[in-house]
Amino acid sequence: RQLLDDTERFVIDGLDKYSLDDRLLNLATGQPPEADWGEEMLREVLLAEGTLPHGPAGAASLRERQVEIGRFTRQLEEAGLILEPGKAVDVDMELGDFKIRGQLTRFAAETQLCLRPATIKGGDFLQAWLRHLLWHAQPGANAAGTAVVGSDKGKLEQYTLTAPNDAAAHLSDLLELFWLGQSAPLRLFPQSSHAFAKKIQSDPDAIAPAMKVAREKWEGSEFSFPEKDDDYYDLCFRHTDPLEGDDFSDTARRVFGPILELATNPDKK
Repeated sequence: RQLLDDTERFVIDGLDKYSLDDRLLNLATGQPPEADWGEEMLREVLLAEGTLPHGPAGAASLRERQVEIGRFTRQLEEAGLILEPGKAVDVDMELGDFKIRGQLTRFAAETQLCLRPATIKGGDFLQAWLRHLLWHAQPGANAAGTAVVGSDKGKLEQYTLTAPNDAAAHLSDLLELFWLGQSAPLRLFPQSSHAFAKKIQSDPDAIAPAMKVAREKWEGSEFSFPEKDDDYYDLCFRHTDPLEGDDFSDTARRVFGPILELATNPDKK
C-alpha cells in the first residue's frame, strides 16, 4: 500500500471533507480551537496540513464547504438547537482500573449535541453513545438527552439518546472491550457492526439478512466506500474474513444493541 500521496490534490473528498466540515462547524458555532483561531488562521492551518488545495481550487472548495455548513447551522437554529458557546461538562471519574478525565462540549440548553453535517453513520452513534454515558455517569450532572444530528439529502436528521438505566455499567462493559482490544484486534467495525445490529433489532431471527447488510457495508459498492479498505482494518485482518464467526455478531450486539434501544427519531413514529 502507498503510505504517502505524491499527487497534488484539486478537490476535497473522503475523510478530509468530513474533517474540514467538522472544523468549519466549530468555527461557525463558537467551539474551540477553530473559533479561537478565526477564519484566516484556520485557512492557513488547512493549507499547511495539505488538507486544502492551493490556489483557486482550494479557495473554491473552502467556499463550497462554508456554504454547506452555513445551511446546516441555520437548520439547527430553526430546530431550536442553538449551541451555547463556552458551556461544558468536566469529566473526572474512576471505573475499576480506569481513570477518565476530559470535557464534554456542544450543548444546546439541556441537550448535548453530537453533530455531523452529513448522513449519520454508525461511528456517529458510537461517539454520541460514549459522550452520553460519560455525561450520565457524572454525579450531580443533571444529565438529559443527547441529540445525534446530521443532514440527509439537505434535510436535518435527528436521533435522541434517552437516559440509560446504569451509565456506569455500560461504560464498564465498553472499557472491558477496549482492554480486550489491546491484546487482539477487536472485530468491531462502526458501519458493518451497526448495520448488523440494526437489522437484528428489527428482526431478531434474521441472522442471514443481517449478515448480508453488514457485508454490504464491509465490501462496499460503486456508491459507498468499502469499510474493509480502511488501512488499519486491512493491516489487522488481511487475508481473513473478520465477519465470520460469532465474535463479530456478538460484539455488534453488545456495543450497538443498547444504543439502538435508546435512540429515538422524532420524525419516525
